[in-house]
Amino acid sequence: MFALNSQDPRLATSRHLAMYSGILALGVLWSAIGAGLAWLVRNQTAVIGGVLAFAIFIEPTISAAGNADPSVMRIVTWLPGPLNWAVSWPAGVGIYKNISKKRAKTLAQ
Repeated sequence: MFALNSQDPRLATSRHLAMYSGILALGVLWSAIGAGLAWLVRNQTAVIGGVLAFAIFIEPTISAAGNADPSVMRIVTWLPGPLNWAVSWPAGVGIYKNISKKRAKTLAQ
C-alpha cells in the first residue's frame, strides 16, 4: 500500500513517533479527565449524558460559530475535538500529504 502511494514504508520516523507519543498522551489525559469526572459526579448516567451532550451539541455549535467569527475561533482551537486532531494527526503525515500533492499537480496541468 505504501508503494502504491509512493510513500516511505518506515513507520518509526520522528514525525510518526511524535504522533504516537501524542496519541498515548491523549489517552492518559482522557483517562485522567474521565476518572476526575467520575470522582466529582457519582451518577454515571449524568456524566455520560453530559459528555455526549457536549460532544454532539455544544462543541459543534461553538465550532460553527468559530467559522464565522475569528475571536471565537481562538476558543475553538482549545476545545477537545480540535486538540485531538492536532495532536494525533499532524499535517504532513500519512497518505493525505501525497494525495494532495498529486491532485494539485493534475489540477495545475
